[in-house]
Amino acid sequence: MENQALIFIPDISGFTKFVTKCEIDHTNHIISILINVILDSNPLELKVSEIEGDAILFYSKGAPPNKEEVIQQSKRMFIDFHTNLKAIERDFFCKCGSCRTASNLTLKFIAHYGVCKEVPIHNSTKLIGSDVILAHRLLKNNVPEREYILLSEKYLKSQQSELIIEEDWVDIKSNIENFENFGEVRTKYIPLSPLRRLIP
Repeated sequence: MENQALIFIPDISGFTKFVTKCEIDHTNHIISILINVILDSNPLELKVSEIEGDAILFYSKGAPPNKEEVIQQSKRMFIDFHTNLKAIERDFFCKCGSCRTASNLTLKFIAHYGVCKEVPIHNSTKLIGSDVILAHRLLKNNVPEREYILLSEKYLKSQQSELIIEEDWVDIKSNIENFENFGEVRTKYIPLSPLRRLIP
């Protein structure tokens, strides 16, 4: 059955280099910790379609959560993610490549709204559709930041009001992407670097 749904993707950047250059046992342990941190920092209780190595495909069918809720969830995931990276840096006495370079990992978020379909596969449900593809395409973009929340125009049009967030760290910027088969895609993004001051 096809439905409108929020598609929300937290993506760990630097993952490929981290995995290929470092010791496999410690790399797997650290990534497992970080993926679980993201899964646990989910007050909106979004469903998980799949874990894609360095990203998690969350979704919520029906009317989407409002922009304040999506931004607050992203904020919580970001702070919890980096707080745990700091703990790994503090508590792991190992000097191997993975333990020394874990703090180079970064986190970004994509929020998109569109039509998708749930397809049961074995004991799980996979989300498919052109809007799922577009959400993944948006991970590869022209945003000149390493860590940010990117909100697609389709998501923003699903909201009842303009994107105005009354928090001192929020600086909303515009961006335009062009993708084959999708054409021009307008987005807004919010850099997350100001949140680093909140990381204990």
